[in-house]
Amino acid sequence: MERKLRADALISNISEMRLTRRGFTRYLMAIGAAPLAGGLLAACGGDDDDDDDDDPPADDADPTATEEPDEPDEPTEEPDDGGEDEATEEPEDDADETEEPDDEGDEEETEEPGEPPAQGQSIPLPYDLEEPGTPGGQLIIGETAEPDSANPMIASASNLAGVFANVFEGLTQIDPTNGSAMPLLANSWEISDDGLVYSFTIQEGVTWHDGTPFTAQDAKFTYDLIFDEASASPRHGSWTGAVESVELVDDSNLTITLIRPNAPFLTTQGVQGIIPMHIMQDVPPAELAQHSFSTGEQGVTIGTGPFMFEEWVSNDYILFAKYEDYWQGAPYLDTFVHRVVPSPAVIGQQLRTGEIDIAYLQPPDLESMQAEESLTVVTYDSARTVWYGYQLDPERSTLFQEKEVRQALFYALDRPPMVEVLEFGLAQVAVGMMTPISWAFDPDAVELHYEHDLDLANQMLDDAGWVMGDDGVREKDGQRLSFTMHTFSGDDLLEQYLVVMQQQWAEVGAEMTPQFEESNAFISRITSTHDFDMFLFNNSMGSDPDQSIYWTCGAYESGFNMTRYCNEQVDMLAEQGLAATSNEDRQEIYTELQNIMVDELPVAFMIFQQRIMAVNNRVHNYFPNALRTWVGQHKWWVDS
Repeated sequence: MERKLRADALISNISEMRLTRRGFTRYLMAIGAAPLAGGLLAACGGDDDDDDDDDPPADDADPTATEEPDEPDEPTEEPDDGGEDEATEEPEDDADETEEPDDEGDEEETEEPGEPPAQGQSIPLPYDLEEPGTPGGQLIIGETAEPDSANPMIASASNLAGVFANVFEGLTQIDPTNGSAMPLLANSWEISDDGLVYSFTIQEGVTWHDGTPFTAQDAKFTYDLIFDEASASPRHGSWTGAVESVELVDDSNLTITLIRPNAPFLTTQGVQGIIPMHIMQDVPPAELAQHSFSTGEQGVTIGTGPFMFEEWVSNDYILFAKYEDYWQGAPYLDTFVHRVVPSPAVIGQQLRTGEIDIAYLQPPDLESMQAEESLTVVTYDSARTVWYGYQLDPERSTLFQEKEVRQALFYALDRPPMVEVLEFGLAQVAVGMMTPISWAFDPDAVELHYEHDLDLANQMLDDAGWVMGDDGVREKDGQRLSFTMHTFSGDDLLEQYLVVMQQQWAEVGAEMTPQFEESNAFISRITSTHDFDMFLFNNSMGSDPDQSIYWTCGAYESGFNMTRYCNEQVDMLAEQGLAATSNEDRQEIYTELQNIMVDELPVAFMIFQQRIMAVNNRVHNYFPNALRTWVGQHKWWVDS
């Protein structure tokens, strides 16, 4: 009965708001109210989403040579732009700084790889793998988004998300079973007793896709470019804040000296994708983003990974072909395709027909997909969170400079019904900023839980001098509490969140106008131009508690601090958390840090999501998990 009352309340609220026709229909169907769609669509005044009506590309432009099915009556949701838990954004696995777990305590003990593999030979994977029954074939992953760059050094983490992890590799990779560091392009490393100096030995027998040998010089070249502010790498701040120097010993050895001990270094900076010096050394750093290496060109966009870049047809597909001379052995697959599906509805259809093999699902699709005999559906806790940020730059907006206003708006949100109805129960209300898969997750240690309290929200706004106007919108000093909130277009779930938030904030006199835009434009808005009042986002924050790249002062221009939040105490604690050598000490530090953040509330973590992935049963050696799915791609294979 409680669930029905909450659902009915949300339906009533939504009927009074604007929403796209497709988004509103999706919401009604998700809560079992499809018969209401026709009458309420007119009342909502929603516009049709033209993207859903786009004709599919001609078959001769599509390497999968399949036809897009008609959009079904019941559309499905599409995963966020990250497309991968590791990533981030996040972003991507090996280049995603938002997904760098570290489950062990003493870093020097836990990150030692032990006995290194034979040089030039395959690194053992932490799974029981099947030998391929039918080598060859093609694997297709379907998403509605595509990366904003092929270059792992400059791509935004949440958009890179595994797509180009087929091409580019880092010195280390993340163990998907426990989050610790595994060897990759470095076959071994040593850490000094003071935790400052990392000495890497490079894997022998590695070549770039054009046959040029990979050396330690390529790694140093990549890191030096990140250090160059002109490159505009979003990883610039995290590197300059952590690394003192990168020194080339010889072609096979590299030494990185840190400014201070950095507990998750091997699973953050260590996994950074490396780019080829011989291709990029003459390109001015400021021109990296426009170079064909970054935009995608066969024979120019080359890496050391198991697959070679072949072709990128924007908003259609990215095609990769196996690299026969891959240093861990030729991949079993012939080709790999990242397919951009024109609408969320088509994801489910193409999974059913076998036109795509792997895709993330949203909660409304779980039951129907579980009934498909050709699919295996996996659900798991993740590092993904739905959160929003306030504009804190006073030159852009003065609405949210008062902590009390930010807190009041969060108290006004009723999040349990959002979990129950919008997420179909496959999520939890966020408490604090550490995700459920993190070893630092401890909601009992978080002092403020922001339970729904309209009376408190109204009282806080009254006390802050925001007076309710005749039109139901509060005012203070001639300024109305009215603002725009941006998010991705085409993500039905985020659209529904904005609609519900709009209504709930209206109850306390705050007027929010939703604004939806294409994914890359939205990412540019919040990470580059910073032209927003508020934004709603969902991405992986990582399982390691270090979130410096998001909240520290120096990460505004050179990281992912989108809100311009700056607190010297938070910066100090972030440094202490990186320098601590045990999880017990780090837990204490990050508890203090997140309590400051949760109190000051520059961003508000709303929901911790589970992930749902559907995998065709013809796919073998692919293991969805919360830490890192993109591992061992050269061992993936499909039935013919």
